Amino acid sequence: MDRQGSILSTLSDFDILDGVPDQHVECGKVSATGDGVVVPLGVGHEYLHPNREIFVKISVRETHGFAADVLPGSSRLYDIECSHHGYKWRIVRKYSHFEELHRSLRLYRASLFIGVTPNTKTTTVSLPPKEKRADAQPMRRKVGRVQRKVSLRFPNKPEIFISSPTQVERRRRRLEEYLNAVLKDPTYRTHESTMRFLEISKLSFAKNRGEKFHEGYILKRSGGRKFSTLLSCFQPTAAVWNKRWLVLKDSYVCYLRHNQEIADVMLFDQDFYEVKRGLASTRIKHGLIITNTVRELALKTTSHHKRDNWVLAITQVAESCEYTAPTPHASFAPQRKELAHWYVDAASYFADVASALENAQEEIFITDWWMSPELFLRRPVVHMNDPSRLDKILLRKAVVVCTFLLHFL
Repeated sequence: MDRQGSILSTLSDFDILDGVPDQHVECGKVSATGDGVVVPLGVGHEYLHPNREIFVKISVRETHGFAADVLPGSSRLYDIECSHHGYKWRIVRKYSHFEELHRSLRLYRASLFIGVTPNTKTTTVSLPPKEKRADAQPMRRKVGRVQRKVSLRFPNKPEIFISSPTQVERRRRRLEEYLNAVLKDPTYRTHESTMRFLEISKLSFAKNRGEKFHEGYILKRSGGRKFSTLLSCFQPTAAVWNKRWLVLKDSYVCYLRHNQEIADVMLFDQDFYEVKRGLASTRIKHGLIITNTVRELALKTTSHHKRDNWVLAITQVAESCEYTAPTPHASFAPQRKELAHWYVDAASYFADVASALENAQEEIFITDWWMSPELFLRRPVVHMNDPSRLDKILLRKAVVVCTFLLHFL
């Protein structure tokens, strides 16, 4: 047997990751004999739609180059098509990314059984009191055996040993089975590593926030605003690079802080130019620059592959965005039909305003120089407390919508 064959014979095909039992066995600081067991909830329970599963389908794409010739399989890419509650998106991963996810989940499972609970929200699973159970010690062992969830089988053979088409197809199928098993486990499904692997954040499935596109961590350079202070003259020498979660939507790019709060939003407009990339254009290794009317956003990735994926995704979305297309009279908004109405007098105007306020479902924005809250929006007026009075309408809608008032003095 040759050297490669001897190495392969010593490698296990799978690395087993057991599921987290519904009721923990007594181990370290975690016990099944108390009033309850603390089960950490991952961040994903706030991002995903309840009672909706995530489905994935994996395909293999071979890339060619010097690295692929020297180390077969090192440049192999896995295209993952994901779907969740009507949203569909596509991500590209290497085998090393699957390994990183598996290591994170193994560490997470180990932390549960040694009593090291992550800094996440928790829920309590009630257990029967000890005095009501006969023969408590055998009961704990029985719970551990019976209620243990299905193990997750991760294919851990290195990629350099996967070369033939049959082996590649087997690896693809096993990775797909492993990832689907992770997403069916309620504990691993909502873990932060799983969310990061699938490019899911707080804005991914938010209502009325557009379709889901590319997301991920990236380095952002501070500054870049075209109408900033005198400190902008020291850019980029005095710039600070911060790690942010970048989100691409159908009409804008935004980035989130580590607490998933929105830090800033950059809209696509007619001054959006071609995304710059390359060291000669950006003076940033593995960097790219996005430009619109008010800002020049400089970003940096860890490899040219990630940079090219961001450039391709942003360019495709920006080209299909209606706000980047030329408009008559250099207007910032695209030309639309049948969305404007001419009013001859105020009677029909105020009646339509009353209807718009009453039909509001989320937010109401009002700006005025001199607003009288006792303005009757529909005529004729029946009595002074007529329900069509402005303050009466806003009082009723304040129960279900958020109202903003900008009053110029």
